[in-house]
Amino acid sequence: MPDTTLPALAGSTSLSQSFRTPAFMVPDSYQAIEKLAEKLCAAEWVPKSYIVNGKPSQAKVEVAIMHGLDIGLPPLAAVQNIAVINGMPSVWGDAMMALVEASGLLEDASEVYEGQGDEMAAVCTYKRRGRPTPIVGRFSMAMAKRAGLLGKAGPWTQYTARMLKLRARAFGLRDGFADVLKGIHMAEEVIDGGDFIAGSDGVFVPAERPTRARIAQAMSAEADAIPFTDIPEPREIETETSPSFAFLGADGEEREFGTPAAAKAEFVAHLREVYGGDPAAAGTVYDDNGPFLTALKEAGEIVPPRPEPPKASAVSAPTETPALTTLRTQLAALQDQAAYYAWYQSPTTKALEKQLPASERAPWSAALSERFKALPATGNDQQSLV
Repeated sequence: MPDTTLPALAGSTSLSQSFRTPAFMVPDSYQAIEKLAEKLCAAEWVPKSYIVNGKPSQAKVEVAIMHGLDIGLPPLAAVQNIAVINGMPSVWGDAMMALVEASGLLEDASEVYEGQGDEMAAVCTYKRRGRPTPIVGRFSMAMAKRAGLLGKAGPWTQYTARMLKLRARAFGLRDGFADVLKGIHMAEEVIDGGDFIAGSDGVFVPAERPTRARIAQAMSAEADAIPFTDIPEPREIETETSPSFAFLGADGEEREFGTPAAAKAEFVAHLREVYGGDPAAAGTVYDDNGPFLTALKEAGEIVPPRPEPPKASAVSAPTETPALTTLRTQLAALQDQAAYYAWYQSPTTKALEKQLPASERAPWSAALSERFKALPATGNDQQSLV
């Protein structure tokens, strides 16, 4: 009888540990995959695209589990997060981030927004362990407009900022962690790029664009089939829409609520939270949500006046903190890039950085960058320094 143990999964302990998955849920043989897929199908705990002729397809579930094990996703996560689009597998945006984080190669990450309105851009920066240069993915409103994404029904209309970030994330993670992702793309990116739609069976297929010839043919066929005497009089169609109230927070995330009272309460709470760390940012949040505030006012909910930043003291400018003075002294004493990496990764340096006030963050980052560029490169193995 042939050995059906999967050699690549013999050490599946690391996979279960990376995602905190119980070891018994990570199969180590094809029979184990079959058994797990059979259980999932019996429970009907699979996405709609796995349904064939009204029943879950065990073959599809098995392939999803195998593909998940190949790229590092546990079985249940693979079934729920792998999307097959036009016959090609892809993963949803949060699952792609999970794969990279679980790999142990992601040293640091920053996902932020720059600009406002039509000038907004999502910038995702990732620092890979052992590499000195960060990987940056950027996607702006201008890029979305050129790609024909703005105005599309669905998340690009409802959650524009979130979709900008997912596109920027896909660019950055695919560029910097190709060995982890093994060429797999983000589902949101594939759906937008190929203009796919979900069919009634949950399977994504290419959208059929309405050409002039196709429209003319359809109109001609309908005109020939309906006698003029049977054409009904035009009537107005009444539609009901439930109002929604959404505002853009200081982090660039859109928050949506079904009632004006709930929206007002959350907006005020968010302003207080932001004001406690950066009063100027609280004023910016207020300015960026004019239509939202107008809608609340029309609904009878009045938000307190725009928060003003505290007046600057007439005394002299604040002096440097002891932590910043110490960091500057240590940074100036570094002799080469190897010394820079060893110093910057030390727990002592990280602890001092955490003491810096918000007003010093940007100047400090600029000082780090300039000093690094000025230091001579070394032949040392950077992998050992990180």
